[in-house]
Amino acid sequence: MEVSLARGLEAGGYYNLAKLLWALAYADEIRRSQIGGVPSGEEPLVRDLIALRQELELSGATTETLSYLDRGIRGVANRAELLWGDAGEIAVCRACGHLLLGIVPDRCPGCGAWPLTFRFFLPVYFLEPLDPGGAVQALEATPRIVEKLLEGLTREQAAMPSAPGEWSMREGLHHILVTEVLLSGRVRQILETDHPKLAGLAAWAERLEGDLGGQEIVRRFRESRQATVERLRGLSLEQWQRQGEHEEFGPVTLLQQASYFARHDQSHLAQLEKIREAALA
Repeated sequence: MEVSLARGLEAGGYYNLAKLLWALAYADEIRRSQIGGVPSGEEPLVRDLIALRQELELSGATTETLSYLDRGIRGVANRAELLWGDAGEIAVCRACGHLLLGIVPDRCPGCGAWPLTFRFFLPVYFLEPLDPGGAVQALEATPRIVEKLLEGLTREQAAMPSAPGEWSMREGLHHILVTEVLLSGRVRQILETDHPKLAGLAAWAERLEGDLGGQEIVRRFRESRQATVERLRGLSLEQWQRQGEHEEFGPVTLLQQASYFARHDQSHLAQLEKIREAALA
């Protein structure tokens, strides 16, 4: 009901009320996904994806959609993300709901709508571009926040997992450091090379080696992030729009990369807060 009402309100020019209905529809989807639990691990994901594929086939989904799902299911089963060449763009026509996969056409095949009316779906919301100043501000703020989260913890507490199989503060901070090193390299590549190839990296899988303590991790993170922020500060709009070719995401701008890592930072802060609470309990 929310989506139908939202579209009706938009048609009538009641845009600010429409945005509430769109938000309610999205919030409802998130809440309902939590009820049965979000599947985790390759086996449950593959099982549920196969069940979804069967439902879609029965409901008349296009061969193109089913083929895309098949490629994705094989990828999950083999613990391999679809690369851009196998994925391409995904959009939905806002006028008629037509699903557009791969190379998106200039006009909707369903209703003839023009391309600026399409809604494009990014691989992850992290890539939604912030304004340049907001991206820099968010990136600059993270070192101070993680320093406060580590403050008062002993070396033993920083190395203590919050629960069996979960990260310790030290491991969580190391993950943030790994992604900062990745960001600094991406910034350099995009600014110094035209359309560089950007390799995907599963940063969560990078394990902490040696006896690196939490304080040393935070020091390295702070210094690297400061250098990154200084390089980003004062870039022209043209420089922010320079692109790289990401093997999973396709063409990405420097602004999208900065936004990605700023959002990534904040996606882990609540997790680090819980780790700290567990260590001090």
